[in-house]
Amino acid sequence: MRCNGSRGFKLNSKRFSVQRLRARFIYLFNLLDRWRCSYGQALKSLKKGFGKN
Repeated sequence: MRCNGSRGFKLNSKRFSVQRLRARFIYLFNLLDRWRCSYGQALKSLKKGFGKN
């Protein structure tokens, strides 16, 4: 009974870790997308600054 319970727990923790990994991946993807957008805006402002100079 104890062995069966630990096996079930291992399966549950595995599923939990997969969900956490997916959530972290989605978070990183959103962060990267936001960073890329802000980077593009910074590049545009830099070009404007160079154009003024």
